[in-house]
Amino acid sequence: MDKLIRIGSFISSLGLFCFVAAFIAFPAMAWQKLRQALGLRDARQTRRTITALQVNWSAWLFQRIRKLLRIELEHELYGLRKHDGPFILVSNHTGMFDVLTVLWIIAEYGRPDLRWVVKKDMARAPVIGQMAKWSGTAFVRRNGDPSDKDAVTACADLAEEDDSSILIFPEGTRHPYHLGPPKHGGFKRMREALPDYPILAVTIAWHPVSKDAGGRTLFDGADLFGKRLFLAARIVPTYEAGAEGWLEAEWKRKNREIDAWRKRVFFKELMRHTPD
Repeated sequence: MDKLIRIGSFISSLGLFCFVAAFIAFPAMAWQKLRQALGLRDARQTRRTITALQVNWSAWLFQRIRKLLRIELEHELYGLRKHDGPFILVSNHTGMFDVLTVLWIIAEYGRPDLRWVVKKDMARAPVIGQMAKWSGTAFVRRNGDPSDKDAVTACADLAEEDDSSILIFPEGTRHPYHLGPPKHGGFKRMREALPDYPILAVTIAWHPVSKDAGGRTLFDGADLFGKRLFLAARIVPTYEAGAEGWLEAEWKRKNREIDAWRKRVFFKELMRHTPD
């Protein structure tokens, strides 16, 4: 029975996501592109409207899917409403659910915009790939291609033009069990292009988790059913983020933060199952 509930919840979540993406969000964004083609809006207005649609619908989906999958959320979002400008959002990467997660977080911080740096394969994804292109996403190969750095810089320049936040996963790929080593190239380019942007440092963690944890792709999200999700975010001022070795220090801090949270969860569960 539990397995049927898990599968049913996942199918409902996937169906909801696909329906909203394909039949609500995509047509709304396509309408904005049509208005641009007709000369009714300029490119900047169109991108800003499209990214606002992405943020708002994704934040809504995050809460609905989280409830369908019975994911228990714990969050520590520091500095809410204390900065009304854009951020460079720097996060670890655990799986596909991170996309909705970071969009929910940026919405909580009052920003209806976000530019992305993602792997080039995402450009070919049905519906989602086209929406990403419309919003000004940078697509990178992640194989040391020199053009990747230029793509990041171009995306950062576009974010500055649009007064938009921008996101990077410095690990470069998903690490559901433990943090992977951060890569400096993309982050350094962002800092050079956007020196006045503060950092929104985001930590994402799951419990329980294993090396074969689910959620790595859109179609194995059933394994997230009933898990705990921990989210933490804090605003890092520009002078701190610009310090030598900040990225490595931040990853060490994230590791300590995740370890401390998992220990708290373990002891809570232990006490709950301990007889009086």
